[in-house]
Amino acid sequence: MAELFPGYLTQFYLGPSGSGAPWHYHTTAINTLAYGRKRWFLTPPELSQYSTQHPAAWFEQEYAQADAKPLECIQEAGDLLVVPSMWGHATINIETSIGMAFEFTFLE
Repeated sequence: MAELFPGYLTQFYLGPSGSGAPWHYHTTAINTLAYGRKRWFLTPPELSQYSTQHPAAWFEQEYAQADAKPLECIQEAGDLLVVPSMWGHATINIETSIGMAFEFTFLE
């Protein structure tokens, strides 16, 4: 059985409406939202990518023309979202958002 390695990486975030995180991926993460609303876009590992393009610009310029749309969900205050290891994701804050993310890995 794998053992959880705690405290791998903890992040606090605060951002106004329209801000967010560009496409990226990493180890498994638990994302908590204490305040606000956040739109998530997710892709499986084989489609994961890094981008420096602002997520709102990506949404305006590329989303509508995409052949395959990413999975999407809206995270509300109080929701916890788990992003599996190496899944690509980007976010856009619908409202001012405050939360924390915890990245971790399993040791064999």
